[in-house]
Amino acid sequence: MVLDAVNRVLDRRKYFREKKRSYRLKEREEIDRLTTQLAQLQLHAKTLRLGRQLYTQPVKQEVVAVSWKTIAIRLRRDKSSIAAEHDELTQQVELQRKLIGKMQHFVTLAESIPSSPRAQVKWQHVSLSGHPESRKLCKEWATQQLYYNTEAAFRSFPKAPADDEFMFFDMDLAENWINVSDCSQYVWNAPLEVARFMLCYHLRDISISPTDVDIEEAEWTENTVLYRFTFPMASGDDASVVSSSLQGHFHEADRCVFVARQIQGDELCQLPLRQSQTVMWMDLRRLDSSRTSARVTSFSSLPLQQSGKNSLDEMAKFAGIDTTDLEDAEKLRVLRHARSERAFKNEVLFRDRVNAVLDRLWKQLLQTELRGK
Repeated sequence: MVLDAVNRVLDRRKYFREKKRSYRLKEREEIDRLTTQLAQLQLHAKTLRLGRQLYTQPVKQEVVAVSWKTIAIRLRRDKSSIAAEHDELTQQVELQRKLIGKMQHFVTLAESIPSSPRAQVKWQHVSLSGHPESRKLCKEWATQQLYYNTEAAFRSFPKAPADDEFMFFDMDLAENWINVSDCSQYVWNAPLEVARFMLCYHLRDISISPTDVDIEEAEWTENTVLYRFTFPMASGDDASVVSSSLQGHFHEADRCVFVARQIQGDELCQLPLRQSQTVMWMDLRRLDSSRTSARVTSFSSLPLQQSGKNSLDEMAKFAGIDTTDLEDAEKLRVLRHARSERAFKNEVLFRDRVNAVLDRLWKQLLQTELRGK
């Protein structure tokens, strides 16, 4: 019943789109026909006038001959037109040259950076240019690179039935690098289209972020969204830092893939960007007409420092734990346990928020359908 309601809404929208497209095509065809008819009539009138002049007046040599003044005027006119075209082409070449330079700089920065031997992804430095066209291409490249590696990202995903739900978290230390990975599987009681709409336009409602974090949807393109998470640099500090995340969404038949990655540089962001390496894949698949399966996997790596920022003690302090007097192995064990507990608590909160938002969107869609009857 619910699926029928959704199908009726979609069919009605499709019907009106097709009607509007049909009207526009008819108007365009009528304009083209009238334009062609006008050109034919003008040519016919010109022919009639010329024939009448030839019939009533004798042809004289001075009438047929073109004066040098007329030739000079025409040459000057053509020269001006050619000069304008040359200037336009020169500008286009210069714009393309700048774009190529920006993209070469992007590729140079995006070359692989040092990473942990156990890291499951090849880390890249992604920096967005202030040049509009280059910026758009950088976003497309950065998200498509993840999309093309979707199958590889899920290669180590636990084997389980599509309608099972679970969550797995792991953190290890390898050659002064901390690697964190997690994977989850959800079953949402909503069609694929509703789940996709939620992830595109209601990320704030389902995001698990502290209350002092401001989430901004900074930029949209056809299939990418740039999010900026602004939060205090330290507790009680007025200074702010930004964590910039680029999301891309790709639609297939009965499937939708969302990808996200951390941005390390942005010429249009005034605040300092948080330097971290995190990537995420979300694979949505239709289970049936009213259920959607979502597989999520993410990876992050952080170079470990002996003291201060990015040290085990500092990470433990952020989690509310004092590990100053512990050995490194024990610090890692305690930190892994704390991070794992927090991950599972956030998982429960995330599931509750997603279910609440999906239920609200589903009810709104049904009410819209009922009002349309």
